Amino acid sequence: MESYYIKLLNFKVLTLLLLMAFPILKANSQGARFLIPDGAVTQYGGSIGYGSVGISYDLFKGERGNLDFTFGYVPESKGGPLRILAGKFSYKPLRIKVKDITAIYPVNPGTFVSYTPGEQFEKWSKTQYPKGYYWWSKSTRIHVSLSTEAKFNGEKLLPKTGLKAFSIYSELNTNDLYGVSWFKNRDSMSFLEIVRVGYGVRVYF
Repeated sequence: MESYYIKLLNFKVLTLLLLMAFPILKANSQGARFLIPDGAVTQYGGSIGYGSVGISYDLFKGERGNLDFTFGYVPESKGGPLRILAGKFSYKPLRIKVKDITAIYPVNPGTFVSYTPGEQFEKWSKTQYPKGYYWWSKSTRIHVSLSTEAKFNGEKLLPKTGLKAFSIYSELNTNDLYGVSWFKNRDSMSFLEIVRVGYGVRVYF
């Protein structure tokens, strides 16, 4: 069982390293310009806050991927107060073009890491719980996601705003802890119980 936890930890570390590597890949292809975001993103729900805002980078040739860095907030009335930092990657393998105004990306797999700082999210008490009783991190979650996005040509639809494009998307996601909980209790728990939904808007400068 201990080796299983070690493998899970290694998976988390690998995911973090991959997310950190994407800006480097972008830098190699575009020089120092990679530091400038391609757009901004805001999202409602979806495991990264009741509401969140951040910056967005286009990745790969033909803008087939996104890397977002967001700050989310959960108010006290919704279970907080919580502040959540997230790094999100999504890949867009399919694109359906509607003339030169709209592009639809129907199935976008992705992954992201969320971190919730705070004293209440420090390590589990070693005196209160036996070793290995709580094996997961309280503050860091690894998620997998699946989204759908529609992107619109801002220069044609909103010519006076200065926006190159804007998009709307919906996203389904779950995380490592939810996945393990479902797997252990799949006879009594529906998979839909561990799925979270988010809705967002991106604007491209």
